[in-house]
Amino acid sequence: MIVENQFDVPGRIADVFDAVTDIDRVARCFPGATLDQIVDEDTYKGQVKLRLGPVQVSFAGRLKFKDRNRDSATAELHAQGKEQKGRGGADADIAMALTALDDAVTRVSLHTDLKLVGAVAQYGRGAGVIQRVAEEIVGEFASNLEADIKGEAVSDSAAVSGVSVVAKAVAKSIKGSISPRNNDKT
Repeated sequence: MIVENQFDVPGRIADVFDAVTDIDRVARCFPGATLDQIVDEDTYKGQVKLRLGPVQVSFAGRLKFKDRNRDSATAELHAQGKEQKGRGGADADIAMALTALDDAVTRVSLHTDLKLVGAVAQYGRGAGVIQRVAEEIVGEFASNLEADIKGEAVSDSAAVSGVSVVAKAVAKSIKGSISPRNNDKT
């Protein structure tokens, strides 16, 4: 499944590129993520925890930069994780491209080829639930990254489960499936 996301961050393109390729910083800003080990300059091990309704999903995995080009402000990454208490997993190839909107704002665009297996794949069935969950997580990450860049405290939500993230995504899915025309009785 292809998932597209983008967000704008205050800062010059070079500074934002340095921020989004600093995995320790990314882990502090990403909801439910922790960095456990730096294997080498391109490979990292960590965990991501989310709550999907009554089920908490915890992935342990690896993130590897396949390419990181500061001059073109692009990066390619591969992430894979396995559920720690189940048989599910996630595998993603991520292409990231940064564009300067002006001298003070940079747009970060993400193109993710995501594969899910197990229970987490079952929760993601239906009208764009995974896309909406991704949008909520990326939105929260962007807010935390902006705060971090400004030297402000990162939201506590970066360290807790993604309950509100998933709830918002499900609510958007439900709203998106009900159009005002379906409710008109003329």
